[in-house]
Amino acid sequence: MLTADRPLADGALSLAGPAARVKHVPVDHELLNVLQESQFASVTLTTFRSAPCFRLGDAELRETMVVCQKPMADLCGEVRVVVYKGPFQQVTDDEDRTFRRGERMTIPLAAWENLQGTPLGNQFVCFDVKTDTNAVCGVH
Repeated sequence: MLTADRPLADGALSLAGPAARVKHVPVDHELLNVLQESQFASVTLTTFRSAPCFRLGDAELRETMVVCQKPMADLCGEVRVVVYKGPFQQVTDDEDRTFRRGERMTIPLAAWENLQGTPLGNQFVCFDVKTDTNAVCGVH
């Protein structure tokens, strides 16, 4: 979809070619906020370029593609111990869990499975706490 970097004035939308069919262009950060407020997990911009596709006055319009997940239910209280490998000192997920590089952290199995569906999934090691704590978990 197209998103804008600021609200568009009423009646300002007049695009050329196939984009002429577009009737509404949301503000980029407002679209992301709505998805987060709707309880989607792992909201990720998969397409969002530095250069706009269109300009309308001062507004820049960009092709925007978003991938997100419906949150998984807690799976019988199962947990996993994970370690964030880096490269950042720490990262924080949408549930306000902060993962510090090199530190073990216990999280719900559903959170681990959601994490595996994101581009950051390979930046974590998961230990199966039900058996050998040094065995790497598989995705269920």
